Amino acid sequence: MSNKFNQAMHKMGTEAFNEVADHLQSYITEEKRDYPNTTVRRKGVGITGRMAGSPRDVVDTGELRDSYKVSDESSNNKVRIRVEWTADHAGYVYSGHGDVPAYPWVNLGLRDIDWQELFRRKFNEVK
Repeated sequence: MSNKFNQAMHKMGTEAFNEVADHLQSYITEEKRDYPNTTVRRKGVGITGRMAGSPRDVVDTGELRDSYKVSDESSNNKVRIRVEWTADHAGYVYSGHGDVPAYPWVNLGLRDIDWQELFRRKFNEVK
């Protein structure tokens, strides 16, 4: 295969997975989470003391949202994009703890992506 083809495929894959990563982050920043309780937000610009009901975003202090990282670890014509949330409490939010239910935002986000449409659109963009 030509180098030009490999470059086009790498670009397509990288752009597609960056779009997926942003979609997953939306499960933290948008009001998509059903939550059984009303709680008071602890911290944040203009939201301290605000009541959070359901559906809600999972942003309280902003630490989880801000810990979102996307890195391109591609090599040898293989596309590899790492998406991670590095906040200490990311695992607790994802898996749940005590009386706080799990919110596996990655699984939820991956389920509602139309993968065929995504790659068709990205392929047409790099033609």
